[in-house]
Amino acid sequence: MINKILSTVGSKFLVTLLNFVIVVLTAKFMGANGRGQISLFVLNLTIVKMVNDFIGGSSLVFLVSRAKLSELIFPSYMWAILSAVFATIIIYLLNLENNIIHLFFLSLLLSLNSIHLTVLLGKEKITAHNVLSVGQVLLLLVGILWFYFLPNVEIKFIHYLYALYISFGIQFIFSLHQLLRLHWGNLAVFSFVRLKQLLTYGVYIQLGNIAQLFNYRLSYYLLDQFHADGKEQVGIYSVAIQLAEGLWIVSRSISMVQYSAIANSKDENYAIPLTVNLIKLNVVLMLMALAVITLIPASFYVFIFGVEFMQVKKIILCLAPGILAFSVSGSLSHYFSGIGKYPINTVSSSFGLVVTIVFAFLLIPKYGFFGAAFTASASYLVSTIYQLLIFIRQTKISWTTFLISLDDINQLKLQFTKSWQQFNK
Repeated sequence: MINKILSTVGSKFLVTLLNFVIVVLTAKFMGANGRGQISLFVLNLTIVKMVNDFIGGSSLVFLVSRAKLSELIFPSYMWAILSAVFATIIIYLLNLENNIIHLFFLSLLLSLNSIHLTVLLGKEKITAHNVLSVGQVLLLLVGILWFYFLPNVEIKFIHYLYALYISFGIQFIFSLHQLLRLHWGNLAVFSFVRLKQLLTYGVYIQLGNIAQLFNYRLSYYLLDQFHADGKEQVGIYSVAIQLAEGLWIVSRSISMVQYSAIANSKDENYAIPLTVNLIKLNVVLMLMALAVITLIPASFYVFIFGVEFMQVKKIILCLAPGILAFSVSGSLSHYFSGIGKYPINTVSSSFGLVVTIVFAFLLIPKYGFFGAAFTASASYLVSTIYQLLIFIRQTKISWTTFLISLDDINQLKLQFTKSWQQFNK
């Protein structure tokens, strides 16, 4: 377990580092307005993928150890195509995106890659999953730099899209190769039973995921709509969000391995103490990360991103309570998903979305990106408190169980010592 966590943390760290470099370069090359365009396009791309994930998403992790692979892949592929068509048309009709053709093709590639990576995660092929994830972001960075260094080319938003095509396309080829190496069982092209299971689990998961997405991305649309310099505000706020999400690399890595382990174990007695221990680990690591980031002066962000991004540190400080809460929520969400209780996460995210909608319309028009940051923190806190209450009620554990003891520290040291010894063999 600890080796998988360390491997995943390492890959997530690389992805975050590469994404940070991409944010820096695009901020330098395109300014706050360009960052705003990128952030809004990526948000629309994510929304299309969310629709795809009703069938081809996290439900695959739960079912891939319980069904023939061929029964899951083919309906997932068909839905990926249908969802890309449907979702891009809706986004176009709502006038949320001008680059609609690029959105369709890129979202389709993203959805197919997501299916491949999710199956690999469900099969506990953690190394392949991590390598492919890192490789995609590395290729995106290389693509951006390639266009930048081309003679007589002024890098623009369209070049970012071209770089996405390169990275998604190559990832698709290699992830498909990994998928074909797995044991598929007897060929079963279509199964209504599996389709029903995928939809049943997928609806619960994705309703929660979509609500969660709007919890921390609805602000992008509102900043763009309510402020004359909307694209610039989105660009500045998105940089702060990217940095905040960078702090979640450890907690997200831990939660991903946790989900895979719980989904494959089918033992709730194993899942409960594992979740409690990982929540403790997440909290300690996140407090350390937040302590470090508060020491970084605002001038650092100006030096890295440019003078337009002077307010980034203040935005991150406004996000800090939510960042800590979200690290706890990640473990709880993956616990409930791992044991098949997806509706709890959906309800949790829905509560958070209500808070987001109320606070966003009150604060964003007046306070801009600071209002967006306060809204995000409030939403994360409400969602996490609900999940904690349900977790404690269902598992019948005491609040004191979450207190960090000397035995917890000794056990963690022992696990890391064993992993280090195995690494040096």
